[in-house]
Amino acid sequence: MEKSSIIGLLSFVIVLLFLFFAFFLLTVKTTKKLSNRLLATFLIITAIDISVFFYRNFINLPLSLEMIRIQISSFKDPLLFLYILSVIYSNFKLKTKHLVHILPWLINIMVLFPVFFMVSEDKKLLFLEHYSETSTFFFSSNFDYILSIIYLIAEIYYLIRYRKLLLENYTNKIYFHNYNWLKQLILFIIIGQILTTIKGILRDNNVVDIAEIMQK
Repeated sequence: MEKSSIIGLLSFVIVLLFLFFAFFLLTVKTTKKLSNRLLATFLIITAIDISVFFYRNFINLPLSLEMIRIQISSFKDPLLFLYILSVIYSNFKLKTKHLVHILPWLINIMVLFPVFFMVSEDKKLLFLEHYSETSTFFFSSNFDYILSIIYLIAEIYYLIRYRKLLLENYTNKIYFHNYNWLKQLILFIIIGQILTTIKGILRDNNVVDIAEIMQK
């Protein structure tokens, strides 16, 4: 079996698991509705991002919609960060200030607007053919990498802080349930993140031909 087929099959299984878990989170009765919705949305977006390895076998997306699908991954880090905060703080609520987390996606879309969304279909396809060679791609990829590192540092900071507060105030292990859950969740999510990283490496090295994908 070819490596691309193995990756496609593995991605398909992971996507099904993520979607099943997201459906469960959105339908289960609980007092942690906000946390569940944030995590479910994160899983759905991750599934959409990973689906690049196999979705072309089932559907053909318009080029503009495909670019939006590519850029939707900008929401993953903010959603995971907000989810972690919602688990740590029992009184956590989404506020207007949290709209700042949408900015990375908006910036990427605005950068792409004049060079991709406002041009003809032929030019869009040509742009996708050489996407990894463009200055737009260089900016977006590096911008996303930097933001991912920032979010990761913030998540680790809050987890360490959370653990310190638990150790200072509780001795019973039952109070560490949320902390242990967050650690287990991160291990589970790493699977999806690894696939996303592999996708980026393949794309950056022209192993995954986006233009060819669009034509199938």
